[in-house]
Amino acid sequence: MIFDIDEHIRKINIQWQNFINNKPVDTNIVNKMIYDSWQRCKTYAIDPNMSEYNHVLSEDEMKKRLEKNAELINVAWPILETLADNISETNFRVDLFDSEAYLLKTKGKSEIIEDSKRLKSFPGVSKREEHSGTNAIALSYLHKKPVLVIGPEHYIRLFHFWSCATAPIHNLKGEIIGFVNMTGYRDKIHPHTLGMVVSIVKAIEQNLKLHEITKELSRQNALLENIIDTVEKGLIVIDENGYIKKMSRSAYSLLEIDKTSEPPVKINEIFDSWQSVHSQIKNCKRAFSQELTYKRNKINKNLYLEIKPMQLKDCTQTLVTFQEIRSIQNLAKRFGTTGARFSFKDIIGSNKGLAKVTEMAKRIAKSNAKVLLLGESGTGKELFAHAIHNCSNYRHGPFVTLNCAAIPSELIESELFGYEEGAFTGARKGGMIGKIEMADGGTLFLDEINSMTLNLQAKLLRFLQSNTFTRLGGQKELEVDVRIIAASNKDLKREIEKGNFREDLYYRLNVVSIFIPPLRERKEDIPDLIHYFIAKFSRILNANYYPDPSFIEVLTAYHWPGNVRELENTIERAIAVSTDYLLTPQCLPDEICKPSSVRSLETTAVTPVSYKNLREMERKHLMTVLKDTGGNISKTARILGVSRNTVYRKIKEMNIEW
Repeated sequence: MIFDIDEHIRKINIQWQNFINNKPVDTNIVNKMIYDSWQRCKTYAIDPNMSEYNHVLSEDEMKKRLEKNAELINVAWPILETLADNISETNFRVDLFDSEAYLLKTKGKSEIIEDSKRLKSFPGVSKREEHSGTNAIALSYLHKKPVLVIGPEHYIRLFHFWSCATAPIHNLKGEIIGFVNMTGYRDKIHPHTLGMVVSIVKAIEQNLKLHEITKELSRQNALLENIIDTVEKGLIVIDENGYIKKMSRSAYSLLEIDKTSEPPVKINEIFDSWQSVHSQIKNCKRAFSQELTYKRNKINKNLYLEIKPMQLKDCTQTLVTFQEIRSIQNLAKRFGTTGARFSFKDIIGSNKGLAKVTEMAKRIAKSNAKVLLLGESGTGKELFAHAIHNCSNYRHGPFVTLNCAAIPSELIESELFGYEEGAFTGARKGGMIGKIEMADGGTLFLDEINSMTLNLQAKLLRFLQSNTFTRLGGQKELEVDVRIIAASNKDLKREIEKGNFREDLYYRLNVVSIFIPPLRERKEDIPDLIHYFIAKFSRILNANYYPDPSFIEVLTAYHWPGNVRELENTIERAIAVSTDYLLTPQCLPDEICKPSSVRSLETTAVTPVSYKNLREMERKHLMTVLKDTGGNISKTARILGVSRNTVYRKIKEMNIEW
């Protein structure tokens, strides 16, 4: 059916006249959406005979609207300008409205623009229904869909010679952010006009989507740039021909290149020996590492490079990350070492022999001499090693420990000297820094050196003679400044006689030897050590354990073949098995508190512990805690680690007043 615009206008005009004059309206002729709008306009008391718009933004308000909708304008307006240019001869005007139906931009043939100005229809005007009566923009705003309004369908007579087609613009979230409107003389309109507007809106929405994707890519790139610039390693991305595509801030810094000056174009401008690396990239196509020397002006740095070829869709690029080998060593020293935790004040005891040894250790600590610590297992050789380091000129450097008995003989060499990548089957990618390198500038403590193989002893001797070494599988000789403290739980002279230890290594290590006496030779120190370890574990467990005198007597009488370490473990066990905070002989293992074994080792008899004495001690302790808590049963029970009922029962049994 052909749409007769003139007939439609004639019929609608009659119905509009009827509505204005309060006569019946034929709703078969007038669209329900239009009729409902006319009804609302009458409710708003809008004058159908008004001669111009009465709601226009001020200059400042309009400026704010344009700023707020800058992104919409930047994306939509170039498209709408092109549309306006293409339809200018049809006497249509193209408008861009914001999400609240305020006109932002308009363009059309000068004739129609001048007619619009006479109506005061220019940017800043509101086309909402309550301000401008029935119109396509108002109805599209209200119903959130495309709308066509022709001639006398407008509520205000002034607009009866115009027709308009409007469609809303949505963002990626589906929210309406504006409207596109085409306005022209009423006899020029066609139902297809609305279809054209909808198509233009779809194009704008597609451009908005692309714009948002571009913005997100820009945000992601900026984020990636920031992440890259926070990485301490230098980062360079190159193409297949070695041209630099990306170079991080850290790369410029590590290579000491001024970013503001002319940057390098190809990677071989940075690394003279890059050709050999380039050959590896072409041949292996997988990640690998390489050490290179960087020389530029007076700069000379040894760098560790990690090279990773990346196969992209249409090309291959290579990611090169690098850092100074010295910084890797410093990192290894920081995180790969235990650190020296103890000092001479942590050596507990008043025994004359121990005091003499301690004074000697303090004196030799200030020199750079190698130290050989001798003594049975558990006497505290590592404690002395810590203390010597912390009192020495090397105290600000790392303290690295290598227990020669704890590592299989076939692995200890790589632990000590480190290795290069590919040095042996199963070698870690990129190689590994050894304990000697970790200890550079500090102390290397070689515990149980008597367990070291003769083959490794020879290699250690060579290092001690020159302070230089080579990693396994490597060619480069490295020099370090390390103080050596060695320890043995066996008589090394006897080991030499047996052929288990090199005599020349013994004399190289034995610049100063310190013999730490076993615990059985310093009985007077045992009570102090008992109290020290009880206090230590009480802090850890947030409790308050205390020893019965008989507990101390039994421990003092024991011969301690495992020395201080065995005593510490025994105290920890006693606390673990105790039923309350009082430590008694009942908390000790049989081999320690058995009377026969005690008598066979010591002539001093152990005073029997009476039940009465234990009960009295328990009573006194309970009274003390009650006093400290002000008689608060709940607090007392919490401190003692028992229930409130147990506290009440003990108070009653022991006849305690509180």
